[in-house]
Amino acid sequence: MRLVDHQLRTLTKDPTMAKKTCETCGTKSATVEQMDDPYTAALYPEWPEHDQMTLCPPCAVARYEES
Repeated sequence: MRLVDHQLRTLTKDPTMAKKTCETCGTKSATVEQMDDPYTAALYPEWPEHDQMTLCPPCAVARYEES
């Protein structure tokens, strides 16, 4: 199926498609996600809540490995 021009413009304005910025490295990408802090989540899984961080996959892995 081929999208027409107005459909493409609508998709790119969709806020769920917006790119987020990694708070560690500054990468701006659609793969950047808001998540529980991987460091505290690994060290203290019994905590009911963890700080939220906006991280790209490589920075999330690095933060987890620090724990």
